[in-house]
Amino acid sequence: MAEEKTSTDASPDNGNDDAIVPTDLDEGNQDENNDESPSLDDLRQMGNYHFSEGDYDQALTLYDLALEMARNQGNDEALILNLSNRSACLFKMENYEEAKQSAQEAVELSNGKNAKASYRLAKTKIMLKEYTEAVEFLEKILSPSSESDATSGQRKALNELLEDAKKYQPKMKDRIVNLFTPSSIKNVKRE
Repeated sequence: MAEEKTSTDASPDNGNDDAIVPTDLDEGNQDENNDESPSLDDLRQMGNYHFSEGDYDQALTLYDLALEMARNQGNDEALILNLSNRSACLFKMENYEEAKQSAQEAVELSNGKNAKASYRLAKTKIMLKEYTEAVEFLEKILSPSSESDATSGQRKALNELLEDAKKYQPKMKDRIVNLFTPSSIKNVKRE
């Protein structure tokens, strides 16, 4: 049975299906008579290409350039999209704290409506062993009063992530409780 791929997986947000073959921005490949810079969407698509090729350093550079351009343009939609992509990239690079920060910013900018940003934030919280926070966040996102834009497939992925977080949560509580039980405290001789 083939595994169903949801749109909340590790792949970056594509926006549309048109692929742009990347050029090396650092090598000066642009024609000297052509002052045209890559557009915001071009940067994102080139970042997506490098991400799909496993070149996370180059993808991150392109997402950062797109973020800078989106901030300068005051384009919140592009900010959310590129912050979410940046989070996915940092997650793949195992830089979970920065991935969490980018996802958190995307969630805040979208007022909790962007399902991919929410998924990525919860996933980084789990990787950082912030199980209780992940469970609380996911329960809020999945509540009927949530304004999340999650599709049914994304809601399923968020629910699966919630169940995973709940599995880990009690284990951590038990470990903490066991640290302070009399049987775990070693007898210390007093002088």
